[in-house]
Amino acid sequence: DGQSLLPLLDGEELDLPVFSETRPLAPERDSYEKYSIRVPGVGGKIRMIRRGDHKLILTPTPEGADLELYDLAVDPEETTNLAEELPDIARRLGWELEKWFSGYEEADTSPLELDEEDLESLRALGYLD
Repeated sequence: DGQSLLPLLDGEELDLPVFSETRPLAPERDSYEKYSIRVPGVGGKIRMIRRGDHKLILTPTPEGADLELYDLAVDPEETTNLAEELPDIARRLGWELEKWFSGYEEADTSPLELDEEDLESLRALGYLD
């Protein structure tokens, strides 16, 4: 299911959420400087939702999850975590994040097997060298 983006062509603004999650590419890529891609001893991925100026990051921990909430309009560098100051916004975005990703846990994420024709098409589009 989707939502029409045609109103954007008429200059209207849409309040659409943006979602993302980490996906380790290789076992040796365990962490970035600030955030773990995989938290040792914890199943799950770091997930994010952005709606309007607010961005919520959920990081799994052995105790449950850490929440980080930022107001990107006043803090684009994400230096001040507002999760405790704005619990209603954190809770609403957390619920929306959970709803979005529910059902994805059992999705097949195994790599696709591409034949030479597929690979050549991807090269022609510039996705592969």
